[in-house]
Amino acid sequence: MVLDSKDAIILDILKKNAKKTTQQISNETNIPITTVHNRIKKLETSGIIERYTIWINRKKLGKGINARLAVKVGRDGDQDEICSKLVHHESVVGTYQVTGEDDIIVKLNVQDVDELHSFIMNEVRSIKGVEGTKTLIVLKDFRKWK
Repeated sequence: MVLDSKDAIILDILKKNAKKTTQQISNETNIPITTVHNRIKKLETSGIIERYTIWINRKKLGKGINARLAVKVGRDGDQDEICSKLVHHESVVGTYQVTGEDDIIVKLNVQDVDELHSFIMNEVRSIKGVEGTKTLIVLKDFRKWK
């Protein structure tokens, strides 16, 4: 599917705030409400819009440390299995298989350094095939959609 400028404008608005109604989008863009509605439906049925979600302020929930964990997997490790196991942990936002020196990146939010240490030592390094980890703590978050 090829997007035109109206589709791009609608997507941009929804990326910033998926709760906006078709009426609000219509008012903001001067695109007729039925056109907005039909285009959103087309974007959904074509699979360009897969789902609507929320962004949680984890700091306000006591999970103030945002970190990335680079995981090196040995020959006896199964990357799919490791990702699948880790992604279900409460602190994990996502797991990603990547190219380069490391094999997996784990995106997580934890309460403090003690919880981060416990996660690394008890949850990650105990998995068969994990050779090593590198930890990165996010100091400041810049997002395109903010």
